This record gives sequence, structure tokens and C-alpha cells, in this order.
Amino acid sequence: MNESTPGRSKIISCRFTDVEQVTEFLTYSQMEMIQLSCGSFQSEFFATQIGDLYFTRISTNQSVQAISPRTAGIFNFCVALGRQLN
Repeated sequence: MNESTPGRSKIISCRFTDVEQVTEFLTYSQMEMIQLSCGSFQSEFFATQIGDLYFTRISTNQSVQAISPRTAGIFNFCVALGRQLN
């Protein structure tokens, strides 16, 4: 994991090779991830904080389902990008 804290901003960058590692890393958010497709798993996590805003990007090479409880006062936006198979 790489961490940087210039001023009030914070940047975190991680790589994972198991979906359980991602779930353990995200325990603060109570998010659970389940791998839906077969094959070796690779994931990258990138997050930055600017003031009270948090921007997070999680990419995986496999299909996953992410489940997380709602938290009062926090708004989440998700853009799911996928690749269409021929």
C-alpha cells in the first residue's frame, strides 16, 4: 500500500490478488465483495480525499458483486464499466 498526505489531501493505492483481501481491506465500509466469474483475481484500489470528499476507484479483472449497508449522511455514486465479450 502506498500512502501520501500532502496538506489535507490523502492518497491510497493498493493491489490485491484475492477477493477476500479486498473485503478485509474495506472492513471500515462494511463492504462485502463476491467473485462471480472463474479465474485468477487481480484488483487495484485507488482513493483520494480532498477536504470532506472521497474519490475511490476499484478495478478488477473478474466479475464481482459488491454489497454494502447504507450509512446515514454519506452519498455514494457508482459507475460500473464493463467490457462486452464477443
